[in-house]
This record gives sequence, structure tokens and C-alpha cells, in this order.
Amino acid sequence: KKFRGAGQKMPVGASWGESLFSSVTAFLGLLVVASLHYSFTDEGFIFLLGSFGAVGTIVFSIPFVTYAQPRNIFVSHLVAGITALVMDYLIDERHGVMAIPQWVADALIPAMIISIKSYLGFI
Repeated sequence: KKFRGAGQKMPVGASWGESLFSSVTAFLGLLVVASLHYSFTDEGFIFLLGSFGAVGTIVFSIPFVTYAQPRNIFVSHLVAGITALVMDYLIDERHGVMAIPQWVADALIPAMIISIKSYLGFI
């Protein structure tokens, strides 16, 4: 039942013009991020393009929703970055604090970030 929308109507799709505009602006925005990524990789400065792709989907396809507003995006990324850095420090065996396998950390850290952002109202 839930897969079929639980009795709700399917949302109306965007017009071709809106879809084209979303596609072009998303491409240009991600092109800027990608060019910055490749111009700084020698110095070890890396952008996570997957994260920007997910945000680009929200910002450029449904810009009117609350989650696409600059405040939510900025604070959400700030919370995620701080959480990831703290957890990386805590679980990295080089620091000798609490070493756990990387594959567990790869699932644990995003789950924690989702929980924190949800609790703070930024997801």
C-alpha cells in the first residue's frame, strides 16, 4: 500500500521548462564544485561530489521547500562536517581512542549525522 502512495495522489511533475532549467542550473552549480575539486586536489582539498549532487537535487528541483533553503543547507552541512570530523578522530586507531572497523564507521557516521540533523530539525 505504501509503495502505491497509501491512497494519496501522485504529485504533479514539473513542466519541461522547469525541468530543463533545473538540469542546466544543477549542471552549472556542480561544474563549479567539480572544477574547484580538481584545481585543489594536489593540496589535498577535496569536495565530496556525491553530497553536493544530493543537495543539488533538492535545491534545483524543488527550491521552494524548507529543506532547500540556504540556512538549512548550510547548518546541515556544518553539523555533518563537525560530526564526521569528531567521529573520525574518535574511531581512528591512529589516535588510539576507540578503533572500530572502517566498514562499521562508514555506516555509523552517516546514521549518526541523520539522527542529529533530524533532532535539530535540519533534515
